[in-house]
Amino acid sequence: MSDEGFDWAAEAAHLVANAQNDAEFYDIMAAELVRDTDDIVIDFGCGGAGMAVAMRRRSRKINPSLRVVGLDAHHEVYAEAAADHPDISFAVASFEDSSDEIRRRAGGAADLIWARGSLHHADDEQSALRTLADVLKSGGTLAVAEGGTTVAHLPDHLGIGEPGIHHRLAAAMHQNYRRLMADATPMPYGWPIGLRNAGLIRIHTRNVLFDKPAPLEGADMDHVLRKYAKQVEWAEDFLEPDDLSAWRQLLNPEDPAWLGARDDLFWLAALSVHMGVKPTELPPLRMRTAPTNRSPVSAEPGAFGHYNHAYAAGSRPSPPRRPAYEADPPTGKPQRHRRHGDVSTHRRGR
Repeated sequence: MSDEGFDWAAEAAHLVANAQNDAEFYDIMAAELVRDTDDIVIDFGCGGAGMAVAMRRRSRKINPSLRVVGLDAHHEVYAEAAADHPDISFAVASFEDSSDEIRRRAGGAADLIWARGSLHHADDEQSALRTLADVLKSGGTLAVAEGGTTVAHLPDHLGIGEPGIHHRLAAAMHQNYRRLMADATPMPYGWPIGLRNAGLIRIHTRNVLFDKPAPLEGADMDHVLRKYAKQVEWAEDFLEPDDLSAWRQLLNPEDPAWLGARDDLFWLAALSVHMGVKPTELPPLRMRTAPTNRSPVSAEPGAFGHYNHAYAAGSRPSPPRRPAYEADPPTGKPQRHRRHGDVSTHRRGR
């Protein structure tokens, strides 16, 4: 991986905290994706193992024998989760491994692979998607949580520094990322096309809304402060001196400008989860014999409903089952089982 110089061990505590803070989101997705007929599910690039833990919670309700696996290129980042959850199998694996090797470490081909925030670290994103698709069983699902909107926490005017300081921090973060991944080969197209090029079908995107109005308190506030401190550390080389000075004041609990003392911080973002299904292997087609005075006619794939890849037996429903309680944007009015659109809400800290 092109960011091998990054000190992942030093980031372990940060990744664990992030996984715990997003537990509700992981539970929502696990409830939609994990089936009672699954044998093996994988959290690939698991980090703090947020999704692996959620899939294990889900399996206790519907399928206690399910094998839940967390795979990451750096064992340090999942060490704490491995100690806390002996009923989850953890192993080291990366996009540089072959699909056969990943299957071996996972204990077999997977019914579901979840990959959040890991594929953009691959040297070759398209190749990495093909590898994960090959690890799937026929009818299995690959769910890639990448992209969405930029997370917003701050008003534009903070009374210190130039307005829009958080937007400039996001730009500096991107510059730092491109420096780390200078030798990588990113896809020149979006994730749904990447899934299609990996041979998957029934491709669709699920957008989950993170919505926590001001004021933030407790764990939500702690998470935002920790996140900004980490981002400033990562992007320091690309920040203007005035912005860097302002951030040091904003993140200093002893300074009157400290963000933690404000009551106007909020949490608003949409995270995209792109999903595709590995085509189910079809039974051999048999020739249908016509009367002797006619030419033979063959049954073509897709000619009948039960031969259609998109509806092959064992494939995961598309789109996935909605949670029982959602909000209908833009009003936010509670609705039950609304089927139009593809955005659900995830209200933090409620």
